[in-house]
Amino acid sequence: MVAGVIEMKKDTRSGVMDKVRFSFSERDENFLLLRHYNTFAFTQEWKAQIEQENPDTIVCLHDFSLSEIVSVFEPFLDFVASAFGKLSEDTIDKLLDACDVYSLHRSVLKSFLQSGMCVREENLLIDEVAFEQEKIATAVVNVISHLAGERQVVFLLNDIQYANGSTMHFIHNLLEDGICHNIIVFAAYNEAKVPLSHMKPLWDRFYRYVIDKGLVIETNAGELMEQKNGYNDFTFSVERLDDYIIQINNLIFFLDFMQANYYLEIIYKMITVEEISITWEYKCRIVRLYTLISIYTQNFSQALLLCEKLKELRAESNDLALDHAYFYFMCMAHMYNGRLEKAERYAHKCLDIAEKQASDYDIFIAKLLGIMVKMSGWHNIFFCANDIPIDQEVIRMAEKYHFWNHLAHIYVYAYDNHPALFADEEQIEDRLVHFNKGIELMRKLGNEYFMMEAYRNNVMIASTNGYFKTANYYYEKCHDLVKGKDDYEEAMIYNGVGYISSAMENYDKASECYNEALRRFLQMEKIDYVGETLYNMAINCIMAQDYKSAYEYLELCFRIVKEMKMNSLRVCNIAKLVGLLALCSHYNGNALKSAIYIEKTRLFLEHLTDKRNRKTENAIIHDYTTCKDDLFIYYFIYGLQLATQEHYKTALKNFELAAGCMEASAGNQFYIFGQYTIEFAKLYRFLGQEEDAQRQLLEAIDFYGHQGCYGKVGELSAALEGKQYTTEKRKLDLLPELRYAVDEVLRHASVYKENQEQQKRMNFLSAWQTMVEIGHKSRKELIYPAVYALIHNFNIDRLMLIKYTDNRAEELFNNTGYRYHEERRSRIEVFFHRNRLGFATSKINNNYTDYLDIISLFDKKEICSIIGLPFYYNNSLKAVMIAYITMKNSWHSPTNRYLLDESDSAVFEFLMRQLLNSVDMLEANDKIRCMNDKLNYLAVTDKLTGLFNREGFYGNIKNMLKSSHSGKVMQPITIMYIDLDNFKYYNDTFGHNIGDVILVEMADIFQEEVGNDGFVTRFGGDEFLITLYSQDNLRTEQLAKNIYRQIELGEGFAHVISGKLGKEVQIPKEHWISCSIGISSLRAVLSEDALEKVVKEADKVLYDVKKEGKGTYRFYARTS
Repeated sequence: MVAGVIEMKKDTRSGVMDKVRFSFSERDENFLLLRHYNTFAFTQEWKAQIEQENPDTIVCLHDFSLSEIVSVFEPFLDFVASAFGKLSEDTIDKLLDACDVYSLHRSVLKSFLQSGMCVREENLLIDEVAFEQEKIATAVVNVISHLAGERQVVFLLNDIQYANGSTMHFIHNLLEDGICHNIIVFAAYNEAKVPLSHMKPLWDRFYRYVIDKGLVIETNAGELMEQKNGYNDFTFSVERLDDYIIQINNLIFFLDFMQANYYLEIIYKMITVEEISITWEYKCRIVRLYTLISIYTQNFSQALLLCEKLKELRAESNDLALDHAYFYFMCMAHMYNGRLEKAERYAHKCLDIAEKQASDYDIFIAKLLGIMVKMSGWHNIFFCANDIPIDQEVIRMAEKYHFWNHLAHIYVYAYDNHPALFADEEQIEDRLVHFNKGIELMRKLGNEYFMMEAYRNNVMIASTNGYFKTANYYYEKCHDLVKGKDDYEEAMIYNGVGYISSAMENYDKASECYNEALRRFLQMEKIDYVGETLYNMAINCIMAQDYKSAYEYLELCFRIVKEMKMNSLRVCNIAKLVGLLALCSHYNGNALKSAIYIEKTRLFLEHLTDKRNRKTENAIIHDYTTCKDDLFIYYFIYGLQLATQEHYKTALKNFELAAGCMEASAGNQFYIFGQYTIEFAKLYRFLGQEEDAQRQLLEAIDFYGHQGCYGKVGELSAALEGKQYTTEKRKLDLLPELRYAVDEVLRHASVYKENQEQQKRMNFLSAWQTMVEIGHKSRKELIYPAVYALIHNFNIDRLMLIKYTDNRAEELFNNTGYRYHEERRSRIEVFFHRNRLGFATSKINNNYTDYLDIISLFDKKEICSIIGLPFYYNNSLKAVMIAYITMKNSWHSPTNRYLLDESDSAVFEFLMRQLLNSVDMLEANDKIRCMNDKLNYLAVTDKLTGLFNREGFYGNIKNMLKSSHSGKVMQPITIMYIDLDNFKYYNDTFGHNIGDVILVEMADIFQEEVGNDGFVTRFGGDEFLITLYSQDNLRTEQLAKNIYRQIELGEGFAHVISGKLGKEVQIPKEHWISCSIGISSLRAVLSEDALEKVVKEADKVLYDVKKEGKGTYRFYARTS
């Protein structure tokens, strides 16, 4: 028996009924789960018995089903409508007030209760998703409890394993809040039925939770029930698409993203793969919802893929609203993905569309988007280093449209970031005017989450600039907000207090705080915050000069970053990590390791070491992300290495560069400034510059003296006097049990992440199959969307795809900026001849320099991670693909994926082979199509003149008939039946070869004069038909006159014949070539018989012309 599960030996129904009765009498439990193996179900009899025994009780019996879209908080919110009827607007407002519903959720709940379709007034911020999910689940619990009043509400739920996330969240909050005793939920869990795969992790967590609370009863009584016939999955019906869209919209606005994404994935696949027939408008609505949910779930690569679909849909209609949505989503996806320059361009385009629409609201959204881009969407901001200018019109519009949450973020992050404002905690509230406006808005909204983030922002500004009393002041505010409420936030506070304690030289207290934070993060299995805490512990050790322990902590951080394929921790990127590992290796006496890590640091920063740092008004406002901190560490440790090797002058240059970086990064190196100063002074003394050494030391003594760091003052003073200084030994190393726990949590997290990556790959592969289907695509239509989809999905920056045909290299795709010229081609071919399996590497890997032959062909300073793949067929190179991710000047976004490895290489090879095969098939099809076109052309074309032959004539007529029968057009027609005059003279006099020349000359005249008004046919021998797409006799008559004029100008074509024969010829005028024309017309071609009749009429009138003297035209006189 599972621990925490009560096994019931007696009759199932009576046992559960006893439990129900006990719950009613004692009110000690809100929830009970009955676990069975297809032997139990709540029935109408159950419902009736509970109602009979408890007359004031409202009972809801509900079966969860997979074949229908589950509703939000099913069945709890649906129960409100069925049990309490339609509520008036006034009643709803009072209800929301009484339940203290979070301000941003009032519009959602109100619209749902009024109409069944959710509307949200202010957009969601993705960093607040978890906070809002908690808030809205609690709101729904309170609403039902308040409506029930003094009555009990009992829910009997069958097949709870099929419930959605919001339902489980409701039950969790019902139990945790412990105040709504008038709601009781009894749920039956059938072990014979498994949850859907996307819900299984959430179900497993929920099930463990209720087991831990002792709320599970297991029964082995009863008989196996007959399995009901039914679908095991959601069954889609086009007729119900409107309902689906409303239900999915509700799931999104009630923040049940997992379930919404599940349904959208199914419907989108039916649109793109199964190609169900739905209108353009429906496609747009589905793709927009799917893109929105992808952004909310931080699946930005999928959002970009969906934007490509929106782009296709945009091409089908000139719709400004869709244009606005496309640019909005592109901006959001790139912004949250850390590609801020691209995001800014899309924000401008979004604004252009909004201004064309003349929509004040859309103009506001676009301008707000532009502000958000400057602050990375307020996503994972560590803290702000400087103010940015804000258009006051945006402030006014935010107030107008009630975007109070966004406005609070602007006040907190865009203003009051100057370090001088934090120098003293006294009267700081008066100095931070805009900050306090933001806090006041948060209080009114009830947004405790952002209040915490706002206070933490101030903590970081204060502490990194050495104002630790101010930092403590804001940490106390943080603690007051979350004390006893939230383990995560308390762990964050422990981290912050540890940080300040370390800065104040209380290393033991810092270690205690960090260990407490680490324990909590490990329990929550938050591996990114585990890494952040370990980094803080390393910094604490560096400040205490325990470099051995610091190295161990940093190695663990490095493992986390590498195994989780992260580009950085929130507080530290890879360049800083390897720089600090180099520093610790140096002080631990391991020169070789130090040199290896120095080289890694150089590789990660070489794209910056030769650039000047620029600041603009549009600069992003992050702190460490300018990489000055990383450059400082690099120049410092490289200078140390050079000094050790007695290259003192070069070492001095690097120390001076480090000093410049330290000045620019405004106090971020407080943890290493003392040691740097001592080493700098030591270097000055080696160079005989004692005065400079003393000046350097005195400045540092003054700095630490103002901070109250008297240990550092003592160490620096000893260095000033040339005395030995001994640091106190402390036990700061990681406890063995915590080390084991870190390994376990990292193992779980990396497996989970790999499973997520695998699922993501599978989803992409499914979409990829459709992308590489050749259909009726051109090569560009096949290649470009597919490659851009791959780029977005894998966060690739640059890709080159080369295909070889008969030793000729062709660029199928290339956005690297480097052409595939002969030298580059030669070096790549030689490299892959030696490395036929290809490669994948990153600057983080030890083998990165092994591939410099290829990397150096591009901008090697800019490349962070790269994959190269050759494609051989029959021992011959047929294609090459090189893809890479570039270094970033900002390390801000942890959603960026910087590290490509062998698993990616295998996927890329599979995808590229499919694409190349599709290109080959397309080319083969094009060749076949070209051959068929040639054959068709030959079949319908007169070989001598290039005009249509008889078959071509009737083929054209059939096409005209098809158009007429399909109702597209009623085509009038005129037939000019032409017979050449004097043609026999040319054949008899000059031979049949010259006769052919005359036929070509006459054909050219007919074709030139007809142009696009019809087509010309060589009907046989010296007979031609001109078919005109009109019944305009005047136009036809003019055409005949033009033909005769051109023939007259030819003067029998004697000059042409002379040229062919090579001798002068004379043709008597009476023998000059000419023609006779019979003309008939029809108002509309409705049948082949009608056409034949017109041709015969034209032939008849031609006969009359020939009979009466030739060389003229005549219309058929149709009798009415």
